[in-house]
Amino acid sequence: MSSLVRAGCIEPADAEAVNRLQRELDAQWGELAVAYNYIRSEQLDNLISQQRRHNMSVGEALMLLGALTRPDRDRLYAAYENEERRRMDHERPPAPYCDSETVSYLLEYLPRLILRVGHFQVDLGSHSIWPARCELALTTSLEINNLDWCQVGIATDRGFAEKLVRTMSGTRAEALDDGGLTEGLGDLLVLLAGAVHRRFAAPQRPLRLPNARAGRLPSRSGLLFELVCPGALASFVITEPLVG
Repeated sequence: MSSLVRAGCIEPADAEAVNRLQRELDAQWGELAVAYNYIRSEQLDNLISQQRRHNMSVGEALMLLGALTRPDRDRLYAAYENEERRRMDHERPPAPYCDSETVSYLLEYLPRLILRVGHFQVDLGSHSIWPARCELALTTSLEINNLDWCQVGIATDRGFAEKLVRTMSGTRAEALDDGGLTEGLGDLLVLLAGAVHRRFAAPQRPLRLPNARAGRLPSRSGLLFELVCPGALASFVITEPLVG
């Protein structure tokens, strides 16, 4: 809850911890913050009561309660806004990626595709420079040649892959081997490439999707994005786009 961060009731790192708990436990944000001792219940109750009664901002409510002075409120607002700007600048991919329509669409569409075919939600987390060490065993990659040419890859643990591939294939088998899981991850990338083709390619241009390369991740330089999913680990690699 950004209002509590701006008001100084909870640190940004603690607020993010509550956000992760909320995604995992599907509970009210305020209830989790109180239950895990990030804020006191009376802080939350008094704040909500004053906001509703006087139709005011959280900062104004805290000043009315005597918990915050106006200079402190202004200082906290400025610090929060500066931190948000720094966070956004850190999380924003470099210019070659931001300027590519294909890459922007890939990063925006991938979570929606996983939700559609796997029936579970993931979020794009922080990114780091690729190539880098990757501890996740199940990997596959694919080339996408559209407006821009780039390589994409996905690396997951068994928990993520099984969750996705079982739903995509409708299998009820007790065990899936690594080959079947990797093939399923490749199918996901093929669907992703197909969506890019439909979004950008000329109507008369035939759809020719390359085969996914099991057991490999892109070798060219790029970025690795964490795929945030409770109880599972996954990463998405995308190389720096080359104008086709």
